[in-house]
Amino acid sequence: ALIAGGMSFLALLFTIFLLKEPERKKNKTSKGIVRWGKIPSKPVGIILMSVAVYMTLFSSFETTFSVFTDQTFGFSERDNSFVFTFIGILALIIQGYISRKKTTAFKPLVTIGLVIMAVSFACLSQSSTVWLMLIAVSAMALGFGLVNCFMPALLTTHCDEENRGSIMGVYESVSSLSRLFGPLMVYSLFYTSLPTGYAIFACLLVAVGAFFYVSYKDMV
Repeated sequence: ALIAGGMSFLALLFTIFLLKEPERKKNKTSKGIVRWGKIPSKPVGIILMSVAVYMTLFSSFETTFSVFTDQTFGFSERDNSFVFTFIGILALIIQGYISRKKTTAFKPLVTIGLVIMAVSFACLSQSSTVWLMLIAVSAMALGFGLVNCFMPALLTTHCDEENRGSIMGVYESVSSLSRLFGPLMVYSLFYTSLPTGYAIFACLLVAVGAFFYVSYKDMV
């Protein structure tokens, strides 16, 4: 995981400093300079901060879930493979269905997604049966599907066509770095007590959801 994360970070640096912009794009963007003055920085900042937190917590869940099921239920690698297959198929169905829906209610849907993820973490922290765990991961797939589909859509509403690519590049960079930081954080702090970590993650997501909804509402 560390090697993959390091390679991703190097790819990001190479992209920023070595990859030249196509000539036809340079002509349209005033020699490649992004016009940040045209972008409302506060809404974009709120979105990016929310992305950093929720993606850090979700990547922590991704990398520790098999350890959690082993510690809590004594799952083998074969058992975990069935659970991951279930989660993957469910996430594919949910995100495929959500992405087909046309809506402009991005803010409430993102907030609902964050709250659902928080409830999922809370249920995982208290999971004493396999059925409760499966319900919790099903909720996680739904919550993450909502946030992952509609957060980028919300971000694009704050940039014009000229700057959209640059802003989405920043979004992907924040997401990638959060995926790198999440596993380092969770294994450093909560490896021996993952249920406690999941309970704290639930509280953090509730706080992020409230911050996102209130702050974004005041800024827009």
